[in-house]
Amino acid sequence: MSTIRTSRVAMCAGDDRSNNVRAALEHLGDVPLQGVERVLVKPNFVSLHRPLSATHPDAVDALLAWLRDRFTGEVQLIEGGAGHPRLAGFQAYGYVELAKRYGASLEEIGEGRPRALAVYDRRMRAQQVFADERMVDSVFTVSITPPKMHDTVIYTASLKNLIMGSLLAGNVCVARQVRRRLRQAACVAWDSTWPLFIASLPDRLKNTRFFCNLDFALIQMFRETDSRLAMHQSFAVMHLNLCLLARCLRPHLSVLDAFEVMEGNGPIDGNPARMRTALASTDCLAADACGARLMGVDPGEVGYLRHCARLGLGRIAAEEIELVGTEALPVPERSLRRHCTYDQQLRWRDPRVEAILAGVGDGQGT
Repeated sequence: MSTIRTSRVAMCAGDDRSNNVRAALEHLGDVPLQGVERVLVKPNFVSLHRPLSATHPDAVDALLAWLRDRFTGEVQLIEGGAGHPRLAGFQAYGYVELAKRYGASLEEIGEGRPRALAVYDRRMRAQQVFADERMVDSVFTVSITPPKMHDTVIYTASLKNLIMGSLLAGNVCVARQVRRRLRQAACVAWDSTWPLFIASLPDRLKNTRFFCNLDFALIQMFRETDSRLAMHQSFAVMHLNLCLLARCLRPHLSVLDAFEVMEGNGPIDGNPARMRTALASTDCLAADACGARLMGVDPGEVGYLRHCARLGLGRIAAEEIELVGTEALPVPERSLRRHCTYDQQLRWRDPRVEAILAGVGDGQGT
């Protein structure tokens, strides 16, 4: 009789965010830190003005306390500015004192040398994006984030947090700060207006290929191209590109702080939903799959998770995941709302993507 190989996901539910994170990590058991000299911890600061969208400092406090009990080497808290002043996210969310308490440094993604990585554009032509090489070469990286509904890929958690956050948000050759600030303001206005515009359209219009692709086309027209924006080519290509980059950019330890998740129009403008849960795993796909199920999302309908599992980068099938700590995923008290563009986002299946993935191999390369 064959034995199904499984990935372990530790989970704890309770009324204290910090205790949940610490308990999930303790339930996980041994984490391979032998020989590691530096640990990178990647939180999520997608917005400096919406705390619900960001990684709560209490969750990182619990992670660092757990980490310092078993690791004496260098710890770096690292996140990208996305057009904001250097280290603004750490200051806005109270990470400066946290870093001092645990002897960690604060680092900005984008200050390392750029590493070119291969992805595709919406016409399935090869193109390059650039990542901070410290993220690509890291021996041990932790991604800690709240799970959220998303405006492009249905659902986002630890894997996407690491991949997109590792990419360079500005032009790697020249810095035009004034232009970047104006562009940032335009992007904020667009991101808040587009979902309302789409929601107002009749179904027969908003479900057409034209409107499904219009957002991506306009993004490239009025936003200066950078590596993060270059990923947004179409729903199908976004999932493909995330999968391709996951071969060299995925966390060694994933921590999902699901004490309060984001439903609705995430990853910034959604609403809070209390789940009072934390998840941890050394298999980022397994952690993200459990986070998706916790929010009522089938991991199989999230394209990049499905693609990555197909390439052998982790496990998302429920029968291949061993839950420890809490024996079963909590059942939501109600169905969590998807993004208002959810129906359009489901159009990520594309035979051209399937052909590309078929030629990738087992996914173990870079």
